[in-house]
Amino acid sequence: MAIIFALLFSVFFIFRNGILHSMLENKCAAFNQKYHAELHIAKSGFTGFTGVTLENISLVPEGGDTLLSCGKVYIHVRFFPLLIGRMSINEVHLENTLITLKSSQGKDNYNFLLRPRKTQNSEPDDDNDSYSNRINKISRGIFATIPDEIRIHNLLLQASLDSNTFSLSLPEFTVKDHAFLSAVCITDNGKQSYCFLKGQIDKSKKLLNFKMFANEGQKVHLPYLKPKFGLRLEFDTLSTGFSVEGNASLLSIKGNAMIEGLLVNHPKIADGDVYFEQLGLNFNVNATESYMELDSTSTIVYNHFQLNPYIRFSQKPRIKVSLKINNQFAAQDLFESLPAGMFHNFEGIKTQGQLRLYVNFDLDMQQPDSLKFDATLTGKDFWVTKYGVTDFRKIGGTFSYTAYERGAQVRTFLVGPENPAFTPLDAIAPVLKDAVLISENGGYYYSTGFNVDAFRASIIDNIHAERFARGGSTIDMQLVKNVFLSRNKTVTRKAEEILIAWLINNNNLCSKEKMYEDYLNLIEWGPGVYGIGEASQYYFSKKPAQLTMAESIYLASIIPKPKWFKSSFDPNGMLSARNQMYFSLIAKKLIEKGSAAPSDTNGMLGRVLLKGPAKLFMAKDTTHFKIDSLMMMENE
Repeated sequence: MAIIFALLFSVFFIFRNGILHSMLENKCAAFNQKYHAELHIAKSGFTGFTGVTLENISLVPEGGDTLLSCGKVYIHVRFFPLLIGRMSINEVHLENTLITLKSSQGKDNYNFLLRPRKTQNSEPDDDNDSYSNRINKISRGIFATIPDEIRIHNLLLQASLDSNTFSLSLPEFTVKDHAFLSAVCITDNGKQSYCFLKGQIDKSKKLLNFKMFANEGQKVHLPYLKPKFGLRLEFDTLSTGFSVEGNASLLSIKGNAMIEGLLVNHPKIADGDVYFEQLGLNFNVNATESYMELDSTSTIVYNHFQLNPYIRFSQKPRIKVSLKINNQFAAQDLFESLPAGMFHNFEGIKTQGQLRLYVNFDLDMQQPDSLKFDATLTGKDFWVTKYGVTDFRKIGGTFSYTAYERGAQVRTFLVGPENPAFTPLDAIAPVLKDAVLISENGGYYYSTGFNVDAFRASIIDNIHAERFARGGSTIDMQLVKNVFLSRNKTVTRKAEEILIAWLINNNNLCSKEKMYEDYLNLIEWGPGVYGIGEASQYYFSKKPAQLTMAESIYLASIIPKPKWFKSSFDPNGMLSARNQMYFSLIAKKLIEKGSAAPSDTNGMLGRVLLKGPAKLFMAKDTTHFKIDSLMMMENE
């Protein structure tokens, strides 16, 4: 046996350079064939007994600029796998490595790596591959290919992406005894900043921990996001880690992710800087053949506020998504944890008692109409002891309202009996009040500001339309938006609408009747037309109490887009036939409610005749209407 071993060793030692060159040539040729590129190694050879040195390495895509160049790579390989033509790496040293990313006018030098060429020998995609098996393959690939020791000297990544430039520089990066610590220099359009990388890699335990942080008093600045997306993103510390257990049939991933001192600025998120003191997730993810789930033992940490969600996603036999939350918490923990700059109206608020959040969401994408959705926020001994920046109690009395167009103030008026133009609820035709309720918020008088059924219907409609085609705002939320919130459309405005509406209803700050009265007196009904008093005169030269069923249904129909009221009519000034379905639906519900008689539907569409100033807009080529329509399109 010893003789055979000695013979193999001698043969290997004599021919090892030939074996190495042949192996590298095959690897480069296979890579070049697969990825439409040229991977070239100018010089290679053994250093010591099982050390391999590669020099002047380059990677160039077909017809593109050089993506990678490396002056020298030293690789220490294990001896016995090499005897049978396999390379198992346990140590890597890189020197003078340059990665250059370029893109311009739709062309780049890096996307080729994501589009490998299909060959006759390519393995077919395994459509039956399970979630657990896919993750198991990825984790095995990650931990199997990471060497035990890594040393990188002088690594530079340069990017020029559509005139936006940035670079990342690592003077030294070392992984030894499963740990690493390194400084990173970030240059973004000429401005330099520094951060540090610290972590642990344990291949045997399939464990990876990672932390990125700045010097004390400074923040990590992520490049490229601001010029490309208008997003400013900075933080104090980002840390994450995970471990993988199990096998290809059942896999468990446990870990955490935490970002501290996060600062975000984007006009679609909020009007200014948004600050998160602490945002994190402790997660337990289970992956099986047919589904992935975030176990309810997982915890979302949101400043001082915590939730335990359960999320499940499956694709087989069809796509299904489930979300469940059932948490009780101190009310003040929620309001103190709202990120600064995002929920300005709640800053400084003081509360007592408990809140419970319950969410049950179950969606089958092939049967969206079967969506199960329920969401409630309930209070136990809950009360507001002190209002902060905004005193929501003002909605219970007379208040000043300002209307905006394209961010500019166009009109300010009082909403309440002190305003002579204000129309009390009992001076409005019952059929108009009912038509608006049916159209906008059927369960208004029984909700706490959030209509679950309407929101469920909007989700279903949006799935069918494959776009955001319908919102789920209640009358409470629309009123809150007009009275308390800015006109800027941000991703958090809807959440703020829901929370303020719930707070007003739960604390009985204003009666439902008063809120509905205010709503009808301040919403826009046409170009420069605010409140039902002006609307009834503008369209029909009537008082609100004199409106007919047909006129009431028409006014309800234009609330979503009041400036486009002209589109409801044909060139002859008659209500277009395409409104028939909407009118018939609302009329049927009004008859069922007792607000109208069946005879009121006779010639219903023909009874909507504009008699007020709005009639002037029906003239062809009305300049004022064209200008107003343009303004509307810009606001949409």
